[in-house]
Amino acid sequence: MILVGGGSALIPADATFKGVSEILKPEYNGCANALGAAIAQVSGRVDRVENLEGKNKEDLLEEVK
Repeated sequence: MILVGGGSALIPADATFKGVSEILKPEYNGCANALGAAIAQVSGRVDRVENLEGKNKEDLLEEVK
């Protein structure tokens, strides 16, 4: 088993798992998180609460977009 990423710190090197003969933690195993973050697709989400009083709903939707 090759352990990489931040979660690899949770598993001790002397742990035993059925079917696993050796556990390896590469020297820079924590870099796997950074690599995953670097190649991941960027996304985002924004929530807004608007008061419709005195406003046109369609115009407000265009403004928010």
